[in-house]
Amino acid sequence: MRGESRRIYSADKDYRYIGFFLGHVKDSSKYIESVKDLEREGIFVQNFPCEYLLCEELLTIAANIAIRDFKLGENRAKKISTEFLLRLTGLSQIKEAFERFFDKEEFVAYFVVFSLKKVNLELEYVKEKIRGVDLREEKCEKNLNAIMKKYRVTENEIKSISRPYLSNFEILKRVIIERIAYSIHK
Repeated sequence: MRGESRRIYSADKDYRYIGFFLGHVKDSSKYIESVKDLEREGIFVQNFPCEYLLCEELLTIAANIAIRDFKLGENRAKKISTEFLLRLTGLSQIKEAFERFFDKEEFVAYFVVFSLKKVNLELEYVKEKIRGVDLREEKCEKNLNAIMKKYRVTENEIKSISRPYLSNFEILKRVIIERIAYSIHK
């Protein structure tokens, strides 16, 4: 762990993954204020621009690994939502994750929700409490080249995994899953 002190597992940091929903961030300051209010209730929300998410399966993978990080005391971030962001982006620095992936004031995003295990929670409750976000159903256009650029996937990486039976989507998905799995060990 490169000279860092190992975190001790604590039952009060026992999290569960609730799920996700789509919305359009319209007012970042209201959104951030509502997230802070939810955190006081033991509910943690992290958004992620949907145009940079290859598929929803990656949300679940990153969420489960972030929860595992806390259980094993291997988390780098203080909050589960931030640990999730580090995992999903495949990065080890919070600042870099925000600079690379959050490049617009308004954007359609996935909102990923966690809670302390002791909190009884439904996703609808979070949707009601979130402010500054339009929760209408949104379409999310994916651009594989833009996703490759954000994750800094090289042509050499793609070629090394390339198989005749794998689509470009599947190849990119495998590269991103590897980044999610090994991001903290950089």
